[in-house]
Amino acid sequence: MGNKLYTTLFALGAFILLVTHYLDNYSHPETLIPYPYKVSYGLPLDYQQISDSNVLIVGDRMGKYFAKFKDLFLSEGSKNLTTTLKLYDWSEDNEPIYRTIAKLKALKKLPPIVIYHGASTELYETHFNVSDKKIIKDNFEIYKDPVLVSAMMALPFLSRLLYSRPQIITIDGNSPAKESDEIFASAKMQINMELKYKLYETEVEQLIKLVQKRKSHPILVTTPINYLEPAKSTCANATTPSVESKLDEIEQLFSNGDYKTAFVEADELSKVAVGNSKVLFWLGKLFKYTGNNRAALKTLKTSAALDCSSWRGSPIFNAIISKKTKSLGAKLLDFDSIVYQQYWNEDLFLDSIYPNNQYYEQASEIMSKYINELVQTKM
Repeated sequence: MGNKLYTTLFALGAFILLVTHYLDNYSHPETLIPYPYKVSYGLPLDYQQISDSNVLIVGDRMGKYFAKFKDLFLSEGSKNLTTTLKLYDWSEDNEPIYRTIAKLKALKKLPPIVIYHGASTELYETHFNVSDKKIIKDNFEIYKDPVLVSAMMALPFLSRLLYSRPQIITIDGNSPAKESDEIFASAKMQINMELKYKLYETEVEQLIKLVQKRKSHPILVTTPINYLEPAKSTCANATTPSVESKLDEIEQLFSNGDYKTAFVEADELSKVAVGNSKVLFWLGKLFKYTGNNRAALKTLKTSAALDCSSWRGSPIFNAIISKKTKSLGAKLLDFDSIVYQQYWNEDLFLDSIYPNNQYYEQASEIMSKYINELVQTKM
């Protein structure tokens, strides 16, 4: 009798908790992917031009700059075709991938080829609350479960039971992205970036599947990163006054041309100041000056990945793009690798963001082959 009563009370309590959880979330829409934001986007004014194009470029400033070379990869891409291909550049400065997805979803028809080149301004605007870290992470753990996802696809109302609801950020996709006015302490920035990487992995997958579902071909382009440009911020948990003092000594040794001693000091310091982007930057730079280019590039990439600021792209975004294109059968143009495929130096980039034009020309030649191959399958 007692055991039955306990079982009944437990089942009743669980039922009440589920109902309470459902009612708490009733005002939120049903959703399969638990994004902590909502982007609205109406049909664009230039819809007809977009629909009439053969190739569409989307993304942020990286896409806009790459589009300057459209004549090069379109003329080559049009070889053996009866008409010259049309390209529409729909990329925008400071456009994160979730805005790009909203734009593509608003179109009734996609051009045969969609090129995505972005990931350099993903944290430009606020699109989630860092205080909701646990909710966001827990929700995406649920989303990773194929059984639960299948259940939510069959019975959408289950999302209200399974997901907890963070504060939803509403974004007007028809208005330009608004720069975040929040200044993050380095510890908070680490959380911010951790969450963004988690979101970005799902966003890239969604973009690829969306384009493929519309019977178009996605081509994703990695973002070239100027690894000889130092990180702008070191995360607070990776530095101390003594580490900063030792870095000053290393910089002085470098300035004096004593690269070997500076390298020894930087190598020793990297074993103590684990995860310090500035220490790794100097170690990577000194690897280069002592002739070990392979170790230099590897170390400088790690330094860029640990940059506790969001002013450029990241090797982590590039790794996600590479991983998702491979697993989902999309085309990848690894622009970052093109820039660093040979001996490299300070002349690889025009500035801190854009590679020299010769690398854009090389990337355009590869892109033209992709376009020619893919368009012929669609025409």
